[in-house]
Amino acid sequence: MPLIELTPENIKNNKYEGVFINRINKDKALENLEKRFEDIKFIAQHNIILATKCIITCFLPQRQERIFLKSLAVQQIQEYQQPDLSATSFIALAKLEAWYEVTEQYHLLKNLKKEQKQKLTPAYLQYLKYNGFEKEQSLLFTMLINLATSFEEAERFFYAMEMQHIIPNNHSYTSVMNKANDWEDAQFWLQKAIFDGFEANEVSYNILIHLSKDFGQAKNLLAEMYEKGLKPNEITYNSLINLSKDFEKAKNILAEMYEKGLKPDEFNYNSLINMSKDFGQAKNLLAEMYEKGLKPNEFNYNSLINMSKDFEKAKNLLAEMYEKGLKPDEITYNSLINMSKDFGQAKNLLAEMYEKGLKPDEVTYNSLILNKINNISELTELFEEMQKFTSSLEKEAYNSFLSKIISLNINPKMLEIKNNLWRDSMEKLCMDWAYFYPKAVCVGDKISCEVQKIEKNRIIVKVKDELRRCTIHISELNWEVKNLFHEVKIGQVFNNARVIQTHPIYGVGLSLKPFFELKIDSVVLCQVIGFNDRNTSIYVKIEGTTQKASIFIKELTWQSRDLRQEVKIGQTFQAKVIGINEKYGVQLSLK
Repeated sequence: MPLIELTPENIKNNKYEGVFINRINKDKALENLEKRFEDIKFIAQHNIILATKCIITCFLPQRQERIFLKSLAVQQIQEYQQPDLSATSFIALAKLEAWYEVTEQYHLLKNLKKEQKQKLTPAYLQYLKYNGFEKEQSLLFTMLINLATSFEEAERFFYAMEMQHIIPNNHSYTSVMNKANDWEDAQFWLQKAIFDGFEANEVSYNILIHLSKDFGQAKNLLAEMYEKGLKPNEITYNSLINLSKDFEKAKNILAEMYEKGLKPDEFNYNSLINMSKDFGQAKNLLAEMYEKGLKPNEFNYNSLINMSKDFEKAKNLLAEMYEKGLKPDEITYNSLINMSKDFGQAKNLLAEMYEKGLKPDEVTYNSLILNKINNISELTELFEEMQKFTSSLEKEAYNSFLSKIISLNINPKMLEIKNNLWRDSMEKLCMDWAYFYPKAVCVGDKISCEVQKIEKNRIIVKVKDELRRCTIHISELNWEVKNLFHEVKIGQVFNNARVIQTHPIYGVGLSLKPFFELKIDSVVLCQVIGFNDRNTSIYVKIEGTTQKASIFIKELTWQSRDLRQEVKIGQTFQAKVIGINEKYGVQLSLK
């Protein structure tokens, strides 16, 4: 039989698995351990499961070989864009019994975004279907249940275990319970676990208490735990404290913990701090923590800062955190920025965040940009300041900048002359600025546009020059034919389209045969569509022009002070064009 070469294709072929394991593990391999190590590394690059089997079955496995495989497996698990590679590497870690690394990588996976986990879990499930991983399957299926992004997905993974005759453990049931949407779902899975021969434990009851409908139900479950000889812990009592929704009742629960020999932790006290009636009560709880030998953490101080509702008090607490060796986080600074008195104070806090190595988040940007900035100068100053500290701002920052520009009613034409804030924001978000800021153009503006798309009752154009990259919808057209495809071609350019409408959501409306083409002294048919607030003018639409154009009539022939007694909405009449204004439209006379 010819020698099977150690090539990537052969390594990936399952039928040669035994051949390569025997070749790596034969006695004379000990004569050249360096050569064996090189072979294992080569195999691992193409089939980490095979390399793992070589290690766990070989005579006198070398420490360096195990270290290499564990390191490679961890690296490949984190190749989240390659789910198959990540899944097989997890199995390799489990077969190597590297439980610390399995746990560590599992927690990293658990913190991934929902979209990433949804891509990973099918691949993990697929690789667990193969035989030969009996010991690892229960562990890794339970891990999948924990990684599930919904209760329904967790249930599907559990039922997949049952269908493949993989025996679940107690943790498998509690993992499904932990994903439950409500008390009834969790209770069902507890009963299923008991029916399948498992007993309820502290974790099961902690989940039920956490999902309890009210404090009374939770208290009954606590009593049931004691009856069964189970020992409630700090997590149990923390759920009770949160369900109490009353400071005095919560304080009594804390006292009960001490009576039962339990030592409340920082999270128990944090729940109480959040329930405090005022800052003084919350500050007393912090002092009590120090008296009881507890070391308050960042969460405790963040809650206390929120309770302070005063910038100076909050700033003193921030200084106290640094004195105690605690590390304030983004939440700490976000609270302080919210409490700051003006833009100057808020900007200084942002600079301090950068100096401390903290990364502003969406809440930071919204608190600072949307709530503390009052004019374009402050907005520009902040933009320049932020660019000093980071070469690339987050998408959330640009969103906040855009929202503020719009709320300040700033014309982007003017803004682009001063700085590149608007342009950078739009390019970062890949957005069309006319869509978000139609006031960039005024009703009556003449612009050049190119046809991009033709639909049944409208054409969509790209506006050149000022409104680059922007798609403008022409919602009301003046062509008489029903089929626009006969009238307009893709790429056709209109050099004098007139802006007739701006809207913060729908963008800019244009007319290609607008009212300004009318001639002086020409007679037109008008229909009344409204009155102005001062009751000195009426608004009409002119037959043959866009229906949404409001025409302002400045010269009236009516003598009555109340035009509404003379004219009705919808009334039609003939009028003479006596003036055409580029900005304000057509001036009519009824004389």
